[in-house]
Amino acid sequence: MLHRRSARSQVIKFAQYTMPIFEPAGHLCLLAEKLEAVERGELKRLMVFLPPRHGKTELCSIRFPAWYLGKHPQNSVMGCSYAETLAYTISYAIRETISTNRYQKLWPLQLDTSGATRWQIAGKQDKRSSYIAAGVGGGITGEGADLMIIDDPVKNAEEAESLTYRDKAYLWYRTTARTRLQPNGSIVLIMTRWHVDDLAGRLLADAQRDPEADQWHVINLPALKDNQALWANRYPSPVLQGIRATIGSKSFESLYQGNPVQASGNIFKREWWQYYRERPVFQYKVHSWDTAF
Repeated sequence: MLHRRSARSQVIKFAQYTMPIFEPAGHLCLLAEKLEAVERGELKRLMVFLPPRHGKTELCSIRFPAWYLGKHPQNSVMGCSYAETLAYTISYAIRETISTNRYQKLWPLQLDTSGATRWQIAGKQDKRSSYIAAGVGGGITGEGADLMIIDDPVKNAEEAESLTYRDKAYLWYRTTARTRLQPNGSIVLIMTRWHVDDLAGRLLADAQRDPEADQWHVINLPALKDNQALWANRYPSPVLQGIRATIGSKSFESLYQGNPVQASGNIFKREWWQYYRERPVFQYKVHSWDTAF
């Protein structure tokens, strides 16, 4: 079934053609079908949750934009990541793919401008860049995107646990990134989940709270399901079990299973605490001091 899926997928064929060592794993074939639905305009908002090192950037952020621009050379793609340096590295990889002889045999596109931040395909009728690279929190004003790809907006656990950073990423998305999208444009958000309140968590909460907000098609591909590994050739079940034992169940559930767990105390549980509009009547009052401090 997975081989049949691979044979049907244009994106997978393109990835193998331009990168002969590309491995068409089953989960990547499934993901490629969703990306093709984005290209056709059938999916406007796609979220993908994948474990670390499972091929998401190579397929979604490099091969897919190169393929998309070959089919839509007049459109603009915006690629964003947690840091400008990573966004620029991805941008260079797309440029190099377009410049190869193999690509040129499919679509003889010439690059009119160089650089990693912004570049353009020769003959583009408007003045918009063909590709724009930016870090989360960076400025992208003055540009518009028909396709926006946000790949890993969170760098590490320190950022994920920081409410300040989560607020910053959410504000950047709402006031900067989302406002750059063309009226009929599409967004693909690809990430490893770190926190229940990360960017994906907030956008899904917005969608649930307001039916007029962007509604997302979500693909969560856990590393382990019924003790079967998602990418057994590279990360067999014993290897994943070793990772779980090393990093802990809470981190594994978030990063590898796409299911971030809300932090909870051992004595006082987070779910016990509530908000009140009026001061309740208390039966007991408890005082606590940290005498070490």
